[in-house]
Amino acid sequence: MAQGGRLKVRTASLATPVGGLNGGNPQTVLLGRWLLTEPRAPLLYDVTRGVDVATKHEIYELMMRLAAEGRSTLFHSSDAEELAHSCHRVLVMREGLVVAELRAPGITAERVVSTAVRDAA
Repeated sequence: MAQGGRLKVRTASLATPVGGLNGGNPQTVLLGRWLLTEPRAPLLYDVTRGVDVATKHEIYELMMRLAAEGRSTLFHSSDAEELAHSCHRVLVMREGLVVAELRAPGITAERVVSTAVRDAA
């Protein structure tokens, strides 16, 4: 991979089609192929949804490697805990507008959710 890291794909054979993979392996293959294009700011849209814990951990490590290289990653997640634990900065949006910017170390799941729903009624 262009970023110097490797993503772990568990398969019985290199000949196994991506559609025949299980768990988080299909997402891992697609993520790796996409990163080979060396995007300037990849958008990871709910990339960890539905994947196993080991694959989530690999994706988080990849995000940290990209950040360590000085690269930005746009990470969308519907999981406030995930945002709180894996992001340096969170933009909270409501009705298509940015309503708040939260910065580490002050990012908590509770702050993300309360900011998202504040005055939404």
